[in-house]
Amino acid sequence: MLISALILIFMILILPLETGRLLARFDRTPGRDTGMVFLAGFLFQIVLFFPVALGCMFFIRQDNFAVCTRIYLILSLIPAVAGAICRVKELKERKPEAPEKAAKPEVYSNTGEVKNGKFRDAEKMILWGAFLVILAFQLYKAVTTAFIDGDNTFYVTQSLIAQQQGVMFTNLPYTGGPTSLDMRHALAVLPLWFAYLAKISGIHATVLCKTVMPLFLIPLTYLVFFEIAKILYPEENNNIPFFLCIVAIFEMFGSVSIYTAERFFLTRTWQGKAMLGSVVIPVIILGLLLLAKSYGEKEGAGVKTAWYLIVSTGILSGICTSLGAAYSAGLVATGCFILAICKKKPGIFVTGLLACIPQVLYMAAYVLLK
Repeated sequence: MLISALILIFMILILPLETGRLLARFDRTPGRDTGMVFLAGFLFQIVLFFPVALGCMFFIRQDNFAVCTRIYLILSLIPAVAGAICRVKELKERKPEAPEKAAKPEVYSNTGEVKNGKFRDAEKMILWGAFLVILAFQLYKAVTTAFIDGDNTFYVTQSLIAQQQGVMFTNLPYTGGPTSLDMRHALAVLPLWFAYLAKISGIHATVLCKTVMPLFLIPLTYLVFFEIAKILYPEENNNIPFFLCIVAIFEMFGSVSIYTAERFFLTRTWQGKAMLGSVVIPVIILGLLLLAKSYGEKEGAGVKTAWYLIVSTGILSGICTSLGAAYSAGLVATGCFILAICKKKPGIFVTGLLACIPQVLYMAAYVLLK
């Protein structure tokens, strides 16, 4: 069990982080933090699974999931190893820092906040503590509470069939019997990605989806909102933890019906529809905010990262659920249209339409295959 846990940590934490370090070399925006680097690497890793899974699904008949697992494992390791090598070279080439000067005495503002320091203010620490308590409670309930959900018959079972029988969408999840390729769900390969993680780590797919993945996907969602808060509140103050507390409270008490994004976020965390609402759409909003910021005071800084987030999440939306491609394309087109008007740069809207090409191709393929 310990070895399985370490393998899973390596697959969903270390590989995305090192991949993100490689991607960060293409957009050296000052102030890039580890959270954004990890997010970029995670998107790359999961989007990379899409063409591999489709290729094996349509062109390989026997044991196609086993072939998909081997190919994707090799391809996912290549950018991560390259990122680790680049990181080692950067550390070796980094010049030794000058000896630190004596620390300046802390200067307090009229509000009592310590200047030239991070999180030293008591109010800020209380807010961060409150958020962490709420997050810990959500993780505890997500792991220990079982929710009745009919969709599990399909999503989790497809992951389990892929892990144990080595086939992709060619067995009925309700009976286990063989059938033709399920074209309706074939393009939404997120259950197969979970099956890949289960296969590599040796963890049962049901346990992985319903117990382990919430421990990763829920903090990932708050990481996205943390990056959004940093753009909305660039000054270092109490607004960021307060913003996260508000978001966490809305997530806890937003289950006013069985169809809200908040309910999916906490009760169906591992499903594609849940990831669409809790990860994909917030990342698109993050990309649009970063794009607006890049055309502000420091024009050009962060443009590549913004478009990367927008395009990669457009692909991820289709991986999560078929309708996600249409939703993400509409959001990107609308956001870029508003930015083009506000910034008086028509090129933003044109580029935004080009960024929606993956979703258009996805929807065309869905219609033709179905």
